[in-house]
Amino acid sequence: MIYREYTIPLKQIAKGFSDGGEVGGSVRIERFGSSLTVRVSPFRLATLKNGTYACLITDGTHTLHMPISGYRGNEELDLDELCLVLYHKDETVSPVALATRGKRTWDANELLSPLQPKREETYDDNAVSEQNYYAPQENDDYYRSVKQEVEESFDTLPPFSGYAETLPSAVFVQTGEVLLGKLYRGEKVKYLLFGAKTREELPKEHRDKALFVPLSFFHAEEGYFLLFQSGETGQIIE
Repeated sequence: MIYREYTIPLKQIAKGFSDGGEVGGSVRIERFGSSLTVRVSPFRLATLKNGTYACLITDGTHTLHMPISGYRGNEELDLDELCLVLYHKDETVSPVALATRGKRTWDANELLSPLQPKREETYDDNAVSEQNYYAPQENDDYYRSVKQEVEESFDTLPPFSGYAETLPSAVFVQTGEVLLGKLYRGEKVKYLLFGAKTREELPKEHRDKALFVPLSFFHAEEGYFLLFQSGETGQIIE
């Protein structure tokens, strides 16, 4: 029988699930004959008040759902092209960390989409951009004044992890082709982010202030036009 063993790093792809610093760790995969063993060893993973952590592992053809404690069985997986997603499941499913082996690029949200609960609500593609988050407030902590509305959007809209590489300190939700994000500096929201595929989908008075930010350092043509709004003053950054 052939024995194969791999240890691959586990890297954070979304904020909000750490007890300090970034979630990390490793995934150890062993195959002996037809027997497969997967051990997940995360660190800095926060203790949950609600929901549970679980994992999905796939080679693109075969998919295995497993508890975070690990797996032992006879699942057929191609160990040369592999992706494991550690996720949080409560009312929605949110990716937390990713471990990959091989050259293939994986989209955690796409892999988890079959697990998302069916929603009866419908969302307007322009719903995020039309909400009046843009208007500056006369105080030095603008984010506090709109926090409730922003958090409601993050609670109800699906997460978007496309900027995990180029904006690792930011978290996003998506409705249609429109993004709403929060960029952190430490534990504080430094900027609110608003994104669209084209400038025309952003508010007319701010289009010229939008910055095109690629999703990947290696594919500079793919990305969104982002507006950066100060979390302190509410001003759109030029």
